[in-house]
Amino acid sequence: DQRSDTSDNHLVGYEFPTKVDDATRQECINSTQSLSVEYQLDKILSKLVPLKDTYNMIAFSMTDETYAKDMLHEVYEMNNDIVGFEGAFFFVAMDSFTANMACEFGYPVVAMPENDDLKKQGQSTKVFM
Repeated sequence: DQRSDTSDNHLVGYEFPTKVDDATRQECINSTQSLSVEYQLDKILSKLVPLKDTYNMIAFSMTDETYAKDMLHEVYEMNNDIVGFEGAFFFVAMDSFTANMACEFGYPVVAMPENDDLKKQGQSTKVFM
């Protein structure tokens, strides 16, 4: 999938990752809709590879629809390719749109129950593990 912007006579291309196959996407969506947060987290953490040279660190980003529409791909790419958390990063989806989008592109995701109070609290929260 590609978009391009030719404003100011500059060509800018955006390349999006390949979407996963329907079966993989549906398995992910089913997990985010039917499993408890704890079980989803256990499932994700069992597949991640913590960074050995940084005290077994993992990283995650709490994400809602607005943020996902603008930055989901970029955040995933940045954590994998630039920051160095390849295989040790996942999303925490604050809504079903974000969970479904992450599933569509094969990104590791844990879906929180949709709750406006939780979403508001999460938007200004930092977690250190």
